[in-house]
Amino acid sequence: MKAFFAVVIVLIIAAVAFFAFTPAKKAEKAGTVFHYYPKANIYYDVDNNKYLLLTDKGWQQSDNLPDEQKTILGEKVILDHPGQPVYADNAHHRMVYAATLYTSSQELKQKFYEDSVSSLPKPVVVVKKEEPMNMDTVQQQKSKKGLGRFFGKLFSGNKKKAKQEKEETEKKAEEKN
Repeated sequence: MKAFFAVVIVLIIAAVAFFAFTPAKKAEKAGTVFHYYPKANIYYDVDNNKYLLLTDKGWQQSDNLPDEQKTILGEKVILDHPGQPVYADNAHHRMVYAATLYTSSQELKQKFYEDSVSSLPKPVVVVKKEEPMNMDTVQQQKSKKGLGRFFGKLFSGNKKKAKQEKEETEKKAEEKN
């Protein structure tokens, strides 16, 4: 039993010594502020001073950039408290920020106008079918001029149509006989 306690005590001492003398890895906190460079599609983690680059192997961290990439960074956008990992929303960031930073205000106004016009409801065109006029009424209208024609149009209304229908039925009756 003494041997068992001796082994347990030695293991405890060894574990304490191992953890006490092993340098602790610096825990890298997740960044809360990022700079996004839409032209180069690069993120910069302000809290950890690291760049996030898209390479053949995926998103990689780097302490600094090559000189040729530094020259093409372009304008930056500050992303405050983005989702983790920040590059998970890369497609959204590219679409939103590249369009707003590198599009002229005139193009944005034109697009806004086009979208506004296209969102309006389409006008409904109603085609009114006119009844064919017989030649007598056309000649009567042509023969009247000035005030006579005006008053004829103003007061004819349904009486005129009723009179035309009556005349047409009389003509049809005569033709049958």
